[in-house]
Amino acid sequence: MNGNWRDWNLGVFEVFIEELAQLNTERSSITELIRLSVFHDLDLRHTCCDIGRIQHDGEPRFDLQPSPRFDLEMLEAIKEEDDYLLNLLEELVPQFDAEYDAYGGSFTTFRESCYRPRMRQILKDLEEEDARKFRDAMFDYESDFEDDDDVDVDDFDNDNQDGSTS
Repeated sequence: MNGNWRDWNLGVFEVFIEELAQLNTERSSITELIRLSVFHDLDLRHTCCDIGRIQHDGEPRFDLQPSPRFDLEMLEAIKEEDDYLLNLLEELVPQFDAEYDAYGGSFTTFRESCYRPRMRQILKDLEEEDARKFRDAMFDYESDFEDDDDVDVDDFDNDNQDGSTS
């Protein structure tokens, strides 16, 4: 398979969204397609249940509750890590929803001409913000060493160049 798994997954996702948009033209369904698109593009993690365990052979058992995807400790960690993106999801969905209403065309053409360019810019901005935060954190980390009179980083490096430890 050419490309990476994420690219392949994105291609499958795009086909899925386009098919759903053509099959279901109810306005509320468009909002859910927007939510699904933003969720996917922000690379949020699905936490409510283990979708892999919902798959089955034979007749579906709708009376069975899918098992949790993560234990409580992992779930809390994921929610904390994804908190900013979850808030962004809740902010973007109504914005894209309003843009779709103002657009007046099909969902497919809306995704091409409005959604995708804006989402690309949002993702680029997030990437730049992450890089800036990383640089700031590294600067703060290095500053901690410069401010510490007891530690001379150059002496430490010179003492250990031969590989010995003291």
